[in-house]
Amino acid sequence: AQLDKGWRELINGGKRLGFQAPLYLWQVCDNGDYQAGRPLQSVGCLLPERCTPEQLTAMLEAHTLPLTEQGMSQLLADNRHD
Repeated sequence: AQLDKGWRELINGGKRLGFQAPLYLWQVCDNGDYQAGRPLQSVGCLLPERCTPEQLTAMLEAHTLPLTEQGMSQLLADNRHD
């Protein structure tokens, strides 16, 4: 709810000023110690200006197979972090 409120305030402020600021979303959480020693890996994509829901869906779906393959490869190499 707080993220949604902040996003709406950013959008409304941009409309008043006549521009659209870039929006970056991060999910940060503590995964506990069970994955200690595992390298951290960030994943993201650059969205075009005025990105449509269809474009976003296509971009996220394009990440699915490569990330699945990478994750399975890591899991098969060391399954302590599954």
